Amino acid sequence: MFDGFLGIVVMVILLSGTLLGSVPLAYADDDDDDDDDDKKDKDKKCPKKKRYDGDCDRKKPRVNISDPDNKDRVTSDMLMLTIDATDDISGVKKVQVRINGGPLILVTTKLDGDTWKYSAPCTFDGTKKIHATAKVTDNVGNVKRDHVNFRQTCA
Repeated sequence: MFDGFLGIVVMVILLSGTLLGSVPLAYADDDDDDDDDDKKDKDKKCPKKKRYDGDCDRKKPRVNISDPDNKDRVTSDMLMLTIDATDDISGVKKVQVRINGGPLILVTTKLDGDTWKYSAPCTFDGTKKIHATAKVTDNVGNVKRDHVNFRQTCA
């Protein structure tokens, strides 16, 4: 009986050592600050449509109508806007403008890395108040707008 009981005890000890040995309690060389774990957690919380090249892009792009300024008086035969548009993560997909509540118009002229130019011939005589909106969309669908009000005299 003792041999049977001793056999059971030895078996339990061997199994316990095997089971405990397979579950690491701590590693001496695991001195990272768990940034990779934090990134994995954030990626799990990031909607699929907001992921771009391994990053989560929930941040709206930046947009500024840099010319003309609010309350400027412009005299020209062309209606012109200069728009600065950037997005640090996924990049700018498109820049659009809306003049006085009209339809959105795609801006296709890019002056340099972050500057876009919209121009169209004047379609009215005299002086008119202009309310212009620039809408920038990044590559994952985040949107930001800027507005400017000025007076345009068509020459």
